Amino acid sequence: MTEHGAKVEELLSSLGTDGQWGLSRAQAEEMLGRVGPNKLGEARKKSNLARFIDQFKDAMIIILLIAALVSFIIAFNGNDPMEFIEPGLIVLIVVLNALMGMIQE
Repeated sequence: MTEHGAKVEELLSSLGTDGQWGLSRAQAEEMLGRVGPNKLGEARKKSNLARFIDQFKDAMIIILLIAALVSFIIAFNGNDPMEFIEPGLIVLIVVLNALMGMIQE
């Protein structure tokens, strides 16, 4: 019998109670031993590193990282050290975004 689909009378008779006083202490202890406590299992918590890495799975973040990589390649081929500012800023913003997302989670 599925308890959630049973009629109230059927459920009460299968539990051996009349519905007014509930289960006796002996019945409650027997059921606790048989089916365990009425408690949901706890989900495994993610580590901070896993939450940080999860922040990089967004499509926009991947596009920004590719743009930073292209900018770094262009900066290495150029002669001006100021060309490294743009890709550095992109990476900094993406990392700060990931930190903020991790903290908010």
